[in-house]
Amino acid sequence: MEFCDMQCKYADWPKDDAVDGSGSCRTFQALYCKKKSQLVHKNHPCPDKVQQKDG
Repeated sequence: MEFCDMQCKYADWPKDDAVDGSGSCRTFQALYCKKKSQLVHKNHPCPDKVQQKDG
């Protein structure tokens, strides 16, 4: 089972500073999913996860 995290090629930091403190110390509960075009819960199961390639 794969989980939503920053290792996914679709994951990005939320653009809003008011999303659980994501604009400050990166203590956050949500990621922006470029594939779904919306915020998603960090560390929840994700059937769409694709690992980023190195380099």
